[in-house]
Amino acid sequence: RCIMKFAWRHNLIYPTILLLWILLRKGDTFILSKVYNFSKNVIFTLLMFFAEFITGLLLYFYQKSFLHKKKAKKGAILIYKENKMNRHDTYIKIVFIILVAGYSDFVEFILSTNYIPKFTKSSSSLDMRAGGISTISSALFFHFLLKFPISKHQVFSLLIIGICFIIIILLEYYYQDINIFLTYEDFSLKIFLIILEQFFHSLLDSCEKYVVEYNSINMFLVLCLEGFFGFWITFGLLFTEDAHKIQLKKYIQKNQEECSLYSFFYNLFMLFFVDLKMPIE
Repeated sequence: RCIMKFAWRHNLIYPTILLLWILLRKGDTFILSKVYNFSKNVIFTLLMFFAEFITGLLLYFYQKSFLHKKKAKKGAILIYKENKMNRHDTYIKIVFIILVAGYSDFVEFILSTNYIPKFTKSSSSLDMRAGGISTISSALFFHFLLKFPISKHQVFSLLIIGICFIIIILLEYYYQDINIFLTYEDFSLKIFLIILEQFFHSLLDSCEKYVVEYNSINMFLVLCLEGFFGFWITFGLLFTEDAHKIQLKKYIQKNQEECSLYSFFYNLFMLFFVDLKMPIE
């Protein structure tokens, strides 16, 4: 007879930790959104990229210092030094790919924090329930761009995910209350933005995986550069569009009058802290 057993594998550590950080960040962003109405402000995206830059920079130098001390203490000899690892592409191409990753991260942040939440008359959990599209797009990116093979059982899984996604969208159209506050055009636009967000998330993962695994670039350095590029892209948007400048000014004035300074910066610190993430999956 067949006995089913569950086993813990080492490659499950990363997705488990990633899930934990995602839940912590969503919890804190929910508090910032409900209590301070902060998540729909473009400065939220600026803070996220600043957290990526600082976190990646600190961990990069910590890792280099740790390896240096370990080598000096035990006399260990590394097979390859970082500057002697085989890289298939030029530094210009690598920096360009990281720039594309930072821009993809920027689009994903902007859509998820500034545009999709504006459709308040529709389900707020639709973007989470439609997350299966990210799995499909990531598989397509990995197969056609990174030349990863797709086995038959994986194709079957992607078909099941695709069917479930279609069922979710059809049920949303059936049960969604369509009226003058939310038209079919608005609801279709929200679904399109969710698909676009998942598309850029998959593009981000593909770029990170390529530069880290194929060009042997330190994962924390990639995270740092992504945060750097994303910060300045967001900074340019913040100070070039009048709508965002007015939004930022009103937000600061409102919170100076209504919010506790201590509790506000505590939640900002928590948001900064839980944005720690690995740039590869």
